[in-house]
Amino acid sequence: TNFPITSNFVNDYSIDKLSSIDKIKIALQADGTKLTWKNNNDEVLERGTKGGYNYSLNISKPRKIERLIYLLDDANIEYVKNEIPNTNNKICFRIKFDNDFDYKDFDWVDLTNKSKNWIFEFVDELKHWDGHIDKKTNEHFTYCSTNKKCAELVMGLCALIGLRSHISISEDNRQESYKTSYRVYIQNTGKDTIVSKHFKVDKEFYSGMVGCITVPSGGLITKYDSKIAISGNCHARAGITILNIIFNENPK
Repeated sequence: TNFPITSNFVNDYSIDKLSSIDKIKIALQADGTKLTWKNNNDEVLERGTKGGYNYSLNISKPRKIERLIYLLDDANIEYVKNEIPNTNNKICFRIKFDNDFDYKDFDWVDLTNKSKNWIFEFVDELKHWDGHIDKKTNEHFTYCSTNKKCAELVMGLCALIGLRSHISISEDNRQESYKTSYRVYIQNTGKDTIVSKHFKVDKEFYSGMVGCITVPSGGLITKYDSKIAISGNCHARAGITILNIIFNENPK
């Protein structure tokens, strides 16, 4: 049985390119920190309220340092950078940036006017910050985050543009401060189905109202237990498959 796992639901909306500002937001989610200070009453307050530097990023990898400098210069963002002593060339960037968004979430992502290419560039940008590229293929990579919402959003975006993905959860109980990690394994196989040889269907008795969800494309993204699948209105996809088989076998 061919089981649908991805699709291409995104229309050609007006915004087609991921901006440098958006890319900096991705970098902040991965490596950023809000700058704070304490007043005489021992209250912790955010810096930058009077136009100063309000975020910092401490980065050691040369490729990240080079990329961040490029993005900040391209977006005309004011910043200073200093080497942190006794840290093996780690650089501290302090930047002046938008304060009106939750920098540790991806809630700022709005797809109502974004194209498929914008989403591709968003997912691709993750490689540079919280991503690990499979060197054997250069097509597959892993996105890792301690923020479950971010991981699930990334998995949903992959499903929208035809990339196969799934999440694995890694518990770290060595110390109380250690957080659970969510790893999104992303594959660009060029296929929107997988062959399911052990597909199990469970039937359960249900009494009550049943809703029928209808969307113009006929395709619904569903998620269960960190797995993504595509289902259709009244088996729309299965009907199309059957018709294609009939047309292939009987062209006339």
